[in-house]
Amino acid sequence: MPQGLQGRIHALFSAAGTAGSLLGATVSGFLYAVEPGMPLLTMGVLYLLVTVALLVVPVLRHRCSAVSVGHGRVGQSESGTP
Repeated sequence: MPQGLQGRIHALFSAAGTAGSLLGATVSGFLYAVEPGMPLLTMGVLYLLVTVALLVVPVLRHRCSAVSVGHGRVGQSESGTP
């Protein structure tokens, strides 16, 4: 990691955590007003979606990198002519 980016990355990580805490508490309050169990259900669904995304994205990256192995365009030889 480049030396100059460490402080900036740490600041962004900390700001994201603070914003998430503030937003989560506010939204949870509104959801609780609708139905007391709604904040828990919502967080469960969000955790499930994040888990699926974390499992699917690496698989898709692997598949996409396997497809784009060549250096030229499709149908073009190494000399640059079709």
